[in-house]
Amino acid sequence: MARGKDSAGHRYEEFDMSDNEQVRVTYIPHQDWAKGPTLRIQKRAFDGRVVRGPEFPAAKADDLIRAIRDVLTE
Repeated sequence: MARGKDSAGHRYEEFDMSDNEQVRVTYIPHQDWAKGPTLRIQKRAFDGRVVRGPEFPAAKADDLIRAIRDVLTE
């Protein structure tokens, strides 16, 4: 697990999912306050390939976390 900032200055946290993949969750504040902050979730291979994942409104982060927990505990 690693934390840091990307080249645009956005905070992120990475989680190892297997020996060759990780997931990066990035918090992206927006200048457009109507859109609001966003969470970007990316699946990344250790060889550098990135599969860009979905983006969620940060205000919905609690709902997203709850949904993930529900799926994992079924």
